[in-house]
Amino acid sequence: MTEWWVSQKKHWCDICKVWTGGHIQQILKHKNGRMHIDHEAKMLSDARERETTRQKEEQSLKDELAAIERAAAAAMAKDEAAARSSSAAASVGVISAESTAQQKAQLEQTVATAKRRRLEGAGINPDAPPGSPWTRHIDPGSGV
Repeated sequence: MTEWWVSQKKHWCDICKVWTGGHIQQILKHKNGRMHIDHEAKMLSDARERETTRQKEEQSLKDELAAIERAAAAAMAKDEAAARSSSAAASVGVISAESTAQQKAQLEQTVATAKRRRLEGAGINPDAPPGSPWTRHIDPGSGV
């Protein structure tokens, strides 16, 4: 009756998601094993892939913003040149309104294209209806 039960220490491997014995020899044996080395290599390659994908998305976003800013600067310069060269105030207002509408339409189209590209990059079908079957939650007992 004087003996006490003592739990043996365990070691959790974050890479393999398994428990091993807590003794240093068992930990080293696991870390030098093929399964651990394969999981570690896969984890590192996945991390590198995620990082390159993130960098590509960030660069494409910067490029799109730079293109939008260049287009806005060009349109503003064009509007200023048209305002300076035109002598009739009424015609300047009409040109400016048409130009603004064209710029707005072009900007909306650029934004829609960027959103579509981002959805496609994430593996989401942008043409799918909002209530597509994989997002619908149906209770089997409801009779629907």
